[in-house]
Amino acid sequence: MLRYEFTVGISYEDNPTAAIKLILETVNKVDSVLKDDKKPAVTITELATNSVNINVKFWIDTFQSTKRSVHNSIRSRVMNDVVEVLTANGFSLPASIVELKNYEPYGNFKLDIEQKNR
Repeated sequence: MLRYEFTVGISYEDNPTAAIKLILETVNKVDSVLKDDKKPAVTITELATNSVNINVKFWIDTFQSTKRSVHNSIRSRVMNDVVEVLTANGFSLPASIVELKNYEPYGNFKLDIEQKNR
């Protein structure tokens, strides 16, 4: 058996309880994910600046295949399925936000950004 985990962030405007339920249902639909003694766990782990972060832990059966590539494809499928079901159900997956404040009077604001490694 092998345990994987990942974190997904949802918007503060979304319902975390509904998201957790949806994520758990989605993870449990993947055949290679264990569901008995080592069942998936989905919990809120952080109230971050831009999102409510939800951690997803699940176990896979390594007796079906010992190849790491198979294990990684199962992990990737679970992650992809979770993102798809959340977005399909109207959940927002926010990116990091950078806030710029202009303290200059009368809106005199000049932004000079150098782009490196074009």
